[in-house]
Amino acid sequence: LFMKVALILLAIFSAALAAGNPYDLNTHEYFVNPWFENEVDASKTLSQNEKDAIRTKAAAFWVDTMDVIQKREPSLKTLLSQASERQKVATKKVTVTYIHYDLPNRDCAAKASNGEICCSGNKPDPSTGACDDASYHSGDCSKGLALYKQYTDEVVSVLKQFPNIEIVAIIEPDSLPNLATNLDSEPHCTQTTKLGYLEGVKYALKSLSAVSNINMYIDAAHGGWLGWCGTHQCGSDNECGGYKCSKGYCECTPYSNNNAQKYVAEIKQIFDEVGSSVTEKVRGFATNVANYQPLGFPEDSDPCNLKSQYNFAFNEIRYMDVLDRLFKHAGINKSWITDTGRNGNNYVRTSPHACQQWCNIKGRLGRVPTSQVSDIQSKLESATLDALAWLKTPGESDGCSPGSGVTCVRVDSMCQRDCYEGYQKCPAPEAGKWDDDMIKFLMSGWTPNGEELSLQT
Repeated sequence: LFMKVALILLAIFSAALAAGNPYDLNTHEYFVNPWFENEVDASKTLSQNEKDAIRTKAAAFWVDTMDVIQKREPSLKTLLSQASERQKVATKKVTVTYIHYDLPNRDCAAKASNGEICCSGNKPDPSTGACDDASYHSGDCSKGLALYKQYTDEVVSVLKQFPNIEIVAIIEPDSLPNLATNLDSEPHCTQTTKLGYLEGVKYALKSLSAVSNINMYIDAAHGGWLGWCGTHQCGSDNECGGYKCSKGYCECTPYSNNNAQKYVAEIKQIFDEVGSSVTEKVRGFATNVANYQPLGFPEDSDPCNLKSQYNFAFNEIRYMDVLDRLFKHAGINKSWITDTGRNGNNYVRTSPHACQQWCNIKGRLGRVPTSQVSDIQSKLESATLDALAWLKTPGESDGCSPGSGVTCVRVDSMCQRDCYEGYQKCPAPEAGKWDDDMIKFLMSGWTPNGEELSLQT
């Protein structure tokens, strides 16, 4: 009887978790980014068989400037309009994913993806992407936040024009994680930048929550960035001071002040300040956005040997569990998605030096976007995985590196640091631009679901 009751309760609980999943393929279809489809079709490096294998895979659309909302093509408005037309004939709900990405002093620890808004309200330096000194040290981000509010308000206005589709917004990659690890240690990650990030994210969450058909996932970096939580190896729960021994490592305590705990504390602060009417529209968190960290399935791999550095969240399955438990200690229970667009080759980076590299890795496409993740869910002990997604568009550059006719407006040192190593692709165009040679690297030996893809040569 006890077992029957337990199974019934498990079924009820599972159904409750599945309800509202915007990626559930039983009730939804993923709208294909038409510009990704066009880029693949126009490729001169891919065979027709390779093109056919990926052209209809859904990839997110990045709204990284104000003009992208509706002033130029491709635009968010056109994307949603086409999805809305598709909805008229579709038998399932159509899901569109976009990236909300235009904070003041954006990407404070890097150059390749610096944004258009500075805290001072002045334009960034076109040659470096950096903002002026006042943007980083004045203690005032009001002018930059005013511009960000214009950006967000215009996005919301466009989203509200398409109530018949399902919209997923990925909130501000790299912003809150930078505050957890780089605040006051990188020259642009200052207290003024922190003010812009926290106030900006709160405004975005509040404003987007007014869109009836939206689901939000907040960027949560990846295990190679925020995985450190001050824990240790174990053989049983008795060795963990009242916490769980999970997969050979003690559960992270919520009371230490390591990378993971700092990030969770930021989210807790934001959630407390925006209130439950807003946070109920936050479906969950997104990991590995635009990165290459291994999924951890089918192999529980640690190619960067992070455990030797006392980071036991060495792949994204482990990392989602680490953060999920910390969130639950903080009273936050949400779902997860993870970016598998380019993490199909676990061993493309294996040295500590190589594993610091995030720019234009000669990796491989990962598992395809899907909610059919029961095999992966069985490996998760705490987190609930909504879906695998392609959030960084495969084939689009992480940042510019010059050479062979490629000139760069600005260069992030990481995008040319390892050009003479086997794992970094150089030269490369500006961030977000299509790189036809890179998509060929990503397709090489692709095994999207553990089965070798048969490709024409």
